[in-house]
Amino acid sequence: PHIVDPAFLRRVGGSIEMFGRLDRTAFRAVLEKHVRGLPAGSEGAGTQEQIWRHVLNDLTAWLFGPNADQGVVELTYAGSTTPVIKYRRDFLTGALVDRAVQAAAAEACRETDASSSSGGITLVQLARALDRQVMSVVAQLREQNVGNFTDLADGMRVASLRRLPQPARLPIEMVHNNNA
Repeated sequence: PHIVDPAFLRRVGGSIEMFGRLDRTAFRAVLEKHVRGLPAGSEGAGTQEQIWRHVLNDLTAWLFGPNADQGVVELTYAGSTTPVIKYRRDFLTGALVDRAVQAAAAEACRETDASSSSGGITLVQLARALDRQVMSVVAQLREQNVGNFTDLADGMRVASLRRLPQPARLPIEMVHNNNA
């Protein structure tokens, strides 16, 4: 959208819709839309709808639960000494979720081809794909561009940025693998 000339767009009657970060409800709705019709893989029994409902519930709880995500970056604003933690959920957009679902589906296809199993996208594949997309965004962060990737209050300027260390395995992976 930033390369389209606004005057040209007005003359042809077009518009550009900009969407913000996803909250809990919007994330679940966007994820549900993107996985609709895709096969769900699970070690447990149940219909595809039941498996997807379980996956959506677990991913939403992991990203938006009160103690679910430890945070990925610490920001200190100009004029403040108190750092602010930004979590994976603070970077979620519809496009990021779309890319994550596509990546998880591609991984599921590769694993299905390699193992000749019934396949389908698993909770862990989707969680890893979402994490990789968010961490890709976090790797691009600089003090000057944080506002392009997450919501900042008007007039806020980031003075320092620190990426937080991440565990080798996501907490949702450990919970899921212990239940399997």
